[in-house]
Amino acid sequence: MRTLIVTSDDGLSVAGPGTFLDNLLTMAGGKNAAAGIGRPYTTLDPEMLASLSPDVIIQLIPDAQRTPQVMDQVTRFWTSIPNLPAVKNRRVYVLTDWFALEPGSHVGRLAEEFADVLHPDLKP
Repeated sequence: MRTLIVTSDDGLSVAGPGTFLDNLLTMAGGKNAAAGIGRPYTTLDPEMLASLSPDVIIQLIPDAQRTPQVMDQVTRFWTSIPNLPAVKNRRVYVLTDWFALEPGSHVGRLAEEFADVLHPDLKP
């Protein structure tokens, strides 16, 4: 499943190949939609985002940044591009764990969360 990992609240910064987030996504059974960009972390313009055509979007908003204003901005951004497959099929997930953007002892838990959103039919 082509999945985009978004690392900012504006929806345009993404994790590409060679990052710990890319590795977790692969372990969870996903394929990084930004793999072809060739940079570990980058910012996309809206046209590039649309061309990636992800089936799933996982947006990481660490708990400290999760304010009502940020969450409203996230919702407004994704609803502004309704033809994106992930948006059209309601496969945009916002994970707000405090450790979401930090490699460390919680990466296993984050990989499980990635797997849960990618494969909801396999959840116990």
